[in-house]
Amino acid sequence: MRLRRLIGVLITFSLFAGIANASFLDDEAGISAYTKANTEINLNNSIAFVDIRDNFFDNSNITVPINTEVTWINFGNAVHTVTADDGSFNSGNLNKDQSFSRTFNVTGVYKYHCSIHPSMTGTVIVISESKGDLNNNGIPADAGDLVLMKRASIGEIQADSRYDMNNNGQPADAGDLVLMKRASIGEIKL
Repeated sequence: MRLRRLIGVLITFSLFAGIANASFLDDEAGISAYTKANTEINLNNSIAFVDIRDNFFDNSNITVPINTEVTWINFGNAVHTVTADDGSFNSGNLNKDQSFSRTFNVTGVYKYHCSIHPSMTGTVIVISESKGDLNNNGIPADAGDLVLMKRASIGEIQADSRYDMNNNGQPADAGDLVLMKRASIGEIKL
């Protein structure tokens, strides 16, 4: 019953947002595809979904902003769990069509697995909402962030969208480095 209610809410949202039609949800594969689309769209709205299948987590490795609620839904026939490797969360047994949600309000890397099927694994990476907080310590444009920007600008480390300070689509370019330097000495605020 909870799954039908959840799907009803998702359908209503999708129709409102104009991103899907009801025939899209006719089968299990359609729900999975809808869930993936919904996850991408809702990353900025602090909602994300992971499908549980009988041998894997679909969309298992996700990156979300801080304070995002992640919901795992068991579409498999077998019983599964969503268990943090460090023990910080555990769904308990989830039967077919049951779900488990957790809000991630601390940045970091959260690895998880199914305790019944240990080969089923995934990761939730929780990042700061601020582009200037590259080291995810809650302080934008500190010395650590400046070092990371410098390293990314010379290709030492991989830059993601948080490194695109000037929003030109080119993370860690010269303009981004200048903005980070100016922010680190208090000339500008990010």
